[in-house]
Amino acid sequence: LEAVKSRASKLEDYCSGDGAPGKGFVYLCCMMMPGRSDALKQGLQELLLKFLNDHISACNRQLQIHFAVHFVELNEYQVLIHE
Repeated sequence: LEAVKSRASKLEDYCSGDGAPGKGFVYLCCMMMPGRSDALKQGLQELLLKFLNDHISACNRQLQIHFAVHFVELNEYQVLIHE
């Protein structure tokens, strides 16, 4: 877990697909080194979606929130390790 980094950005201005008020979204982008199996990524995606739905939906009942989890596999040229 020491190598795990996180960043959160709150958007003040956004529009849902139909423009209706009262909607929101959480988009989680997971970047990881290559070599993880599809089964592991699928299991992680399901776990993260459940976590987001359980925790964020419970905290915010005013918005209809949509969740998405996206995985990006990094290659050696995209990674800069600073020790």
